[in-house]
Amino acid sequence: MNASTSDTTLAPAPTVGHYRIDPVRTTSAVLHPASIRPRCDLGHRQAARIRCQRYQALSATVHAVLDAARFHTGYQRTPDGWKFAERLRGQIPRHHAAGGLSAWVYSRIRTGFSDQDTRTKEDAMKIFVAGATGALGSRLVTLLASRGHTVVGTTRTPSKADSLRAAGATPVVLDALDRDAVIEAVTSAEPDVVVHQLTALTGFTDFRKFDEGFAATNRLRTEGTDHLLEGIRRLPVRRIVAQSYAGAGFFARTGGLIKTEDDPFDPDPPAAIRRPAEAIKYLERAVLEAEGIHGTVLRYGGFYGPGTSLGKGGVFLEAVRRRLFPTVADGAGVWSFIHIDDAATATLAAIESGRTGVYNIVDDDPAPVAEWLPALAAAIGAKPPRRVPAWLARLLVGEQGVVMMNESRGASNAKAKRELGWQPAYPSWRSGFHVRLGTAATRAA
Repeated sequence: MNASTSDTTLAPAPTVGHYRIDPVRTTSAVLHPASIRPRCDLGHRQAARIRCQRYQALSATVHAVLDAARFHTGYQRTPDGWKFAERLRGQIPRHHAAGGLSAWVYSRIRTGFSDQDTRTKEDAMKIFVAGATGALGSRLVTLLASRGHTVVGTTRTPSKADSLRAAGATPVVLDALDRDAVIEAVTSAEPDVVVHQLTALTGFTDFRKFDEGFAATNRLRTEGTDHLLEGIRRLPVRRIVAQSYAGAGFFARTGGLIKTEDDPFDPDPPAAIRRPAEAIKYLERAVLEAEGIHGTVLRYGGFYGPGTSLGKGGVFLEAVRRRLFPTVADGAGVWSFIHIDDAATATLAAIESGRTGVYNIVDDDPAPVAEWLPALAAAIGAKPPRRVPAWLARLLVGEQGVVMMNESRGASNAKAKRELGWQPAYPSWRSGFHVRLGTAATRAA
C-alpha cells in the first residue's frame, strides 16, 4: 500500500509479549473496505486478480463479522432489519457447522481471504512445493489444495507419494540435490509459485553435534536453493517463497531483546552454529537478490505441534518430559515460537498476497527460557526442568547451548501481520502449549 508523506506518522513504540520494540513508521488508513487497496509487488495479470479478490473478500469478511456478532446475540436478518430471534444454527455453511459460525468467521479473518467456494478458477494458481512431506510442507499442501490451487509436491521418499495424492497434490519423487532432476521437475510443472520447504532434520537429537545434524539441511539451503532458482529462471512467471529461520541463537546478541526483519543475524555465532547460520544467510541472499525473480523469505520461529520435535512423540518434547532439557544459568535467552498450523496459514498468506521481502513468522509472545520451559513442562504434566550452571552446560552441550539458552533474541511478527493480513490462531505459546501439547490434548490424540 503506497502512502504519501502526509499519511505517514510516527507511532508510539509497540509491545511484543512483555517487551517493547523500537518505534516503527505506520500508515494511517480509514477502516472501510472501499478505502483498502492491498499492495502487490508482482507486476503481472495474476497479481491484479489477487488484489481484486482480496479487496472483495475483505468487504465480505466485514459483513460476516457483523453477521456473527448479531448471530451470537440472538439476532437474525429480516426484511424489516435485524430482529431478536432464536439462533439459526442451520444457516451456518455446512463445512463449518462443527465449529460454529464464530469458527467460520475466524477462519476467514485469520487468513484475510474468502472461503474456497467464493474463489474462481482464475484466482487459482499452480504451486510447486519442494519438501511437501515435512511437518510444514504436508500441512501446506492440504491447505493449498483446499483453497482450490493446483499443487505439485516433491518428496525424496517414494513411499510418501500416496500421501501427497491423498492430500490433493501431484507427487514428484526426486533428490533435491540432483540439479538436473530439480530443473526438469520445476520446468515440467510450470508453476506460478515455487515454495521452498526443503530441510533434512528428521532424527536430529544431539545438540553437541549441532553442525553435523544440520549438514544435509545446509546443502539443501545452498545447493538446493540454487537448483530451484535455476529452474525458476526458465519459467515465464518467476516467484519463490522460501523457508528461513527466526529461532534461538541466530540473531545478533546485542541491542534489544526483540528483533525485526531489519536487524542482522549474529556476525560471530558459536562455532557449531556458524555453518547453519551461513547457509541461512546464503538462502536469503540468493532468493532476495535473484535477478528477474520475485522472492519472499519467511523466517519461522520454533515449531511446535503435530509432526514437530515439540509435538506428540517429538524428541525435544520427550526430553522435557524426562527432565533432560534443563534451564541453563538464569535462562535469559528469548525464544519465539509458532504453531505448525499457523506457519502454514502464514505461508498461504504470503503466496496469495504476492508480497516480496522478509517476514518473521512467529507468535505474538517472545519469552525467556526461564518462563516458557517450566510452562511447557507443566502443560504436559512433567516435573519442572532442572537448572544447571553455564560451565556445566558448556561441557554437556557446548557453547551453542549456553548461547541459545541465555543470549538468544526473539522476533517481532508486526510486519507479517500488517502486510500479509495474517493473524496466528495461537497468538501465544501459553495457550498453544496447553491446548495442543497439554495432557488432555495428548490423551485425545
